[in-house]
Amino acid sequence: MNSFKQMQTSMIPRLVADVSMQEKVTGWSMKSDRTTFAKMYCDFSNTDLREKLKAIQCPTLILLESYFVNFKPAIESQYKNLKNADMRYASKGLHFIMYDDKEWYFEQLNNFLSSK
Repeated sequence: MNSFKQMQTSMIPRLVADVSMQEKVTGWSMKSDRTTFAKMYCDFSNTDLREKLKAIQCPTLILLESYFVNFKPAIESQYKNLKNADMRYASKGLHFIMYDDKEWYFEQLNNFLSSK
């Protein structure tokens, strides 16, 4: 197994609890262009958009994995410039909430969209 696949195989269980979806998500990574993947990861890790959030005027739904509730003050301070933020924390699941807590995920989306 090459080192990239090994890294992805070890990391994906930290992002998606649903074992049936782990292979699919790993497959997406394996099919991606490595240069683009590395650039995106580097850009993502080194870009601070907190000030730019001030420009967003529309209502915004932010769905967060359950573990992030432990860091609620720090996370919510990162979004303080987003004036119309509706932040929701899942009760279970990891980064891929749409797989780990599908019912909750769709309930949040439907409620948010129907209220706007």
